[in-house]
Amino acid sequence: MGTVVPDRAPKLTSRIQSCLPRDNHSTDPAGIVGIVHYLTKCGVKVLIGDLQPPTDPIDGPIFQKADAGSWEELLALFKKAQEVFGRIDIVVPNAGFGDRGDYYFRQDADGDPLKPEFQCLQVTLIGQMYTVKLAMHFMRSQNPQGGVIVSTVSRSGYDCQSIPVYAAAKHGMIGLMRGLRNHTPTWNIRVNSIAPHVTDTAAVRRVDWLVPELKRVGIPVSTVEETARAAAFLAANEAYNGCTISIMGSEYRELESGVERHKQDVMGNDPRFNMSPEQQEVMNTIFPPGSKW
Repeated sequence: MGTVVPDRAPKLTSRIQSCLPRDNHSTDPAGIVGIVHYLTKCGVKVLIGDLQPPTDPIDGPIFQKADAGSWEELLALFKKAQEVFGRIDIVVPNAGFGDRGDYYFRQDADGDPLKPEFQCLQVTLIGQMYTVKLAMHFMRSQNPQGGVIVSTVSRSGYDCQSIPVYAAAKHGMIGLMRGLRNHTPTWNIRVNSIAPHVTDTAAVRRVDWLVPELKRVGIPVSTVEETARAAAFLAANEAYNGCTISIMGSEYRELESGVERHKQDVMGNDPRFNMSPEQQEVMNTIFPPGSKW
């Protein structure tokens, strides 16, 4: 699909609901408060799950305390959304934070390597996977079935030269989307992702010199509304399933179509690209589609 231009105000019907789990230790790459503001402006009814309520005042959204790394608290969050709204149409998994501790060199007094800290994976990958699992369950169970999931994978999910644990988590979320996208349409569910580069969020501005320095050297920085617009665009446009929109400054690009175009260049003449119906049936027997999700 290449370059895309999200509408300034996507058409989202008033019946659409949104459930937005995240964790208050989040680096908040997408600016979840900005997404909440934008969806609310588009007429979406929003439930936010977090350890702490948003510091910025937002009219309309409902808050419920939830740790994005806890299955039980996320389940309670989804039940609350269903109880309040009657159905769940949009879910935006955004929880995540960066690497904790040094992955390369940490060692104890004897010179032995220390066990690495993987709290990042528990929230940034496992927590988001919990959220996707719950979203599909509730979207399948409602009448009519269906909804859309828009995960934050960040640009680190495609190209990352540092923060290896965070990058692994974001690559995992892309893998989850790719593994689901051929099967979720069975239940009228779409799975998409946004990949922000750097967004000018309150979390980013905790390092007060960062945004000015990036802008000084010509590195694009997106506003929270520019990032939110991509999430709303994917939620509103039914033609998009299994897609990722990259946001760099005010420029948007769909990434998965480019990956698909060049897959054979990278992987060569993989016979799985052109399987006969019989071959596909055998593969589905060995690796059955995720019908039990």
